[in-house]
Amino acid sequence: MVRFRCLPVQHWRRAWIIPLLAINVLGLAYYFSRGHVQPRFHGMTSGFSKHYPSPVPGVQGFAQTIADLWKPYVHPLDNTTFTTKSGRRYDLDPTHKHWDKPLGKDVVIIDVDTRYDPGNGPVLEGKNMNYRTAGRMNHYIYSLIHGYDYKLIHAPEYWYRHQTWVKVPMMMEALKDHKFVVFLDADAIFSEPQMPIEWLLTLWNIHDDILVALAEDIYKKTNLDRQGLLLWNTGFVIAQNSPRTLELFQSWKDCPSDREFPGCSHWNKKFAHEQAAFGNYLRYKYNTTDELRMIPCLDGNGSQYIPEKEECGGQFVQHLWSSKDVTITDLQQLVATALSRQIKDGDIARMFDALVRPIHV
Repeated sequence: MVRFRCLPVQHWRRAWIIPLLAINVLGLAYYFSRGHVQPRFHGMTSGFSKHYPSPVPGVQGFAQTIADLWKPYVHPLDNTTFTTKSGRRYDLDPTHKHWDKPLGKDVVIIDVDTRYDPGNGPVLEGKNMNYRTAGRMNHYIYSLIHGYDYKLIHAPEYWYRHQTWVKVPMMMEALKDHKFVVFLDADAIFSEPQMPIEWLLTLWNIHDDILVALAEDIYKKTNLDRQGLLLWNTGFVIAQNSPRTLELFQSWKDCPSDREFPGCSHWNKKFAHEQAAFGNYLRYKYNTTDELRMIPCLDGNGSQYIPEKEECGGQFVQHLWSSKDVTITDLQQLVATALSRQIKDGDIARMFDALVRPIHV
């Protein structure tokens, strides 16, 4: 008969300790590798983010080619008038601060997403194309046309908040290295690629004391704050670096803790998330002086594809929340226009140089 020796209770406990510890360590490692960050450890931090210099691997040559074809048509900063594709004329106000010098790498265009995976394959072709990739390509080509910096930020997931909140700490982090941070949602695109951000800063009177500028939202009851004022949409944000701007972003980031703004935790996961938090709390704290700027909905929100296009027509930045796949056709149009303009203007040599040069790189 086979006899089994019974281990004392303390031996059984000891035998289980090491496997349990190993499982816990592996579980924590997996949890953090997935980008989940617990609030009691870090709050909302940018420390687990990854930065990419382009929205798609290997796309730099193609994007630079298209940008080079657009460069001859960049709107001069000293030209005080502009007519958009839809025929609307804009004139700069001579009383506004005139940003008359290119800002170059002092400006960064950023995309932020928790879902991004660089991957491989022909992501710009056919069924592989999606609205997020097309929107980011619009942002990237725009940055190359005007000589701005660009970053695609793969942000960690914050399980205790809705994922749109990630844009707040990522913008705050980007501000530390740039004078201006321009953030766009993936379904928001630059409507006029030739228009520099400096000209728009002048148009919207974004002077040295402005902390952030956001586009007014379209009129709907769900877009009103507690006092009945229209929210400002966080799908397009311009932030200007200053100690007070960083203070604003810190307050915005911490808003749902309820420490400074009791009740803000209501917007932790409830629509409109960080947008409602800004509209209900931050803009009342910081707009007692001329520190915040509302961009007209006609200029920086909506699109030509909605019934309210006369009020929110996306003249300079379209936000395509109701027709996201238009970002794909718009990218195709951006490329086609760059080529057709060269042909129309008879500048075949420039087009040839732009297309042939990448072959030798």
